[in-house]
Amino acid sequence: MTKNKTYTLAEDILEVLNKAYGAPYTFRQIYSRLKYTKVKNPKDLIPVLDQLAEKDKIHKIGRSKYAAKLDIAYITGRVDMKRTGEAYIIPDSFSEDVLVESGMQNRALHGDLVKVALLGKRGKKIKGEIVEIIERTKNQYAGILKVHRDFAFLVTDDRKMHKDIFIPLNKKFQKEWDGMKAIVEISDWPPEAKNPFGEVVKILGKPGENETEMHAIVNEFGFETEFPEEVEKEAASLSHTLSASEIKSRIDFRDICTLTIDPETAKDFDDALSVRKIDSEWYEVAVHIADVSHYVPYQSEIDKEALKRGTSVYLVDRTIPMLPAVLSENLCSLVPGKDRPAFSAIFHINMAGKVKQVKFSKSIIHSQKRFSYESAQEVLDNQTGEYLEELNTLNNISKSLRKKRFEDGSINFDSQEFKFTLDENGKPLGIFVKERHDTNFLIEEFMLLANKYVAKFGFNQYENNKKPFVFRYHDKPNDIKLEEFKKFASKWAYSIKTTSELTTKKSINELMDKIKGLPEEGILSQLAIRSMAKAAYTPNFSSHFGLGFEYYTHFTSPIRRYPDLVVHRMLQEHLSGSKKYTYADILEVETLCKKSSTMEQKAADAERASIKYKQAEWMKDKIGETHEGVITGITDWGIFVELKENKCEGLVKLSSIKDDMYDYDENNMCLVGRYYFRKLSLGDSVKVKIKDANPLSRTIDFSWIDGGNRIVPQNKPFKHKKRK
Repeated sequence: MTKNKTYTLAEDILEVLNKAYGAPYTFRQIYSRLKYTKVKNPKDLIPVLDQLAEKDKIHKIGRSKYAAKLDIAYITGRVDMKRTGEAYIIPDSFSEDVLVESGMQNRALHGDLVKVALLGKRGKKIKGEIVEIIERTKNQYAGILKVHRDFAFLVTDDRKMHKDIFIPLNKKFQKEWDGMKAIVEISDWPPEAKNPFGEVVKILGKPGENETEMHAIVNEFGFETEFPEEVEKEAASLSHTLSASEIKSRIDFRDICTLTIDPETAKDFDDALSVRKIDSEWYEVAVHIADVSHYVPYQSEIDKEALKRGTSVYLVDRTIPMLPAVLSENLCSLVPGKDRPAFSAIFHINMAGKVKQVKFSKSIIHSQKRFSYESAQEVLDNQTGEYLEELNTLNNISKSLRKKRFEDGSINFDSQEFKFTLDENGKPLGIFVKERHDTNFLIEEFMLLANKYVAKFGFNQYENNKKPFVFRYHDKPNDIKLEEFKKFASKWAYSIKTTSELTTKKSINELMDKIKGLPEEGILSQLAIRSMAKAAYTPNFSSHFGLGFEYYTHFTSPIRRYPDLVVHRMLQEHLSGSKKYTYADILEVETLCKKSSTMEQKAADAERASIKYKQAEWMKDKIGETHEGVITGITDWGIFVELKENKCEGLVKLSSIKDDMYDYDENNMCLVGRYYFRKLSLGDSVKVKIKDANPLSRTIDFSWIDGGNRIVPQNKPFKHKKRK
């Protein structure tokens, strides 16, 4: 509430409902959003709400919901296209998604930022009409060319793109392009045309070839494999030596034991650890992070391109880096045997994980050893080898940090990761589980520690000096989703307590421990993650529910994440007491946070698409094989099954299950047979046969063999005659 206005209860209610743009709220939802603090019981709002409705100030909907009385209201948001042709608008600031039917979309495409006129609530959905396309999310699409005599069409790979792209033929066009995979750029979409017009930008190659399909995935999610010429030129001109004055301005760690521990195949090393004993109890552990900001000035060509990309993208067989290779694999990478500039978080810490002192500073380091997770683990397991004492010290401290983190409410989502073995042409030869070692947890804990303390420092500047900062935000789970998960877990006789945030987290951790190695582990782990909110970047101070941290940011990966680079710049300006502040404009910080969150999600989607492509390619040679699986999804038209052996997921079409006719029970997320009452539920073990695998569509189809459970109905819900 602003200091110069005193709100009455009625005015405050009107403000809450007006901000909802016509979305209906219950009295409890209104109560949770009120600024007016004198009301102690939510039910006390009902007489005031009814009075406002009688005076025609608000709408009363049904018996218990209320909405603002608006002639017309507008929202902005992103388009989420559905396979039905309908679209949902995910608003920037609104309580519910808005449904836009196919005839009201005004040539908008999936992901576009649009302005929507709200048409009110009809049934359970708020409906709207797109009146303006503010920003196209992409204008290039990959797909297969269908060449005719005077024109061609691109049939896009993007399943969210419901329109083929019309291409008028010209002199550059070649008939042999028919059936080839290409990238086409939308050039126009006349109001009278059913399809957008486009031009061929690049021929990728024959469909189904590894290089063709991987480039198509990169394009589908809006990333580029090549850097613009001006970016490459700027990167090539960077100095490979540090001046004497630059070295003198930094804390020198070159004579202190410094190690990197990364995946075996890593090319960019953006973090290192150094450790030395201070006295009988305390150690100095420094988390060194590549000083990308030293090489990439704000608004340089490299910086603009890094902001555009937002993140590095990790596909099954390649990495699409955020920074040119000369930076990501050389100048910024903390390679062994080379002096490198770093930004360091320096801790005085004991074996119990207690931090006595922390300091942040630019530094210069010299990594003595590059370990892989496996080679470092071998030293720990055998208790012999290079840097054994240092690894033991770091490992013991990290275990204390991890134990305390879970005690304080961090959630342990330790999900399995699968990796492919590929031949020289990118064809999958096998799928195996990625093992997690103590050394993985060791690095994880020290990165979390650095991120947490940098965020705490940034918060103090944000609070005291009113200078913006970038926080990593993770909201508490939606109550409805959490209740659904509780209900589902109870089917296996697991209970989840939700009396407080800490109780909820500890209860979920206990569940994760109990289900380890059990058949229901996969589905319950997935559903637990789905019940959580998505993490995002924000300039407004926010805590991190999943980690249980009051303060959290991303500081430790500036080679591959743009927000980390921004945090480095902000931190240095705070430390130096700079009068001129790079990110003084809060709107700029808000924009880059939103963009970074969006690109992070696109990168995750691209990675999933590459995995699904390789899974379908792997299964193509196994058609006809029978496998055990687990039901991971149920719809009114089919069942998704994940194979236990390799985690490949495929679809069993409901029409193909011939042992009964099944009805979809949406409330209980299951299918029930009308005549023989077999019940198919999430998490059920089933047996299926591999029917088909299509790498181009990244789909796998299964045939049903057996599974589910017989139930004895209390009352027969249907009176149909048994089928002959």
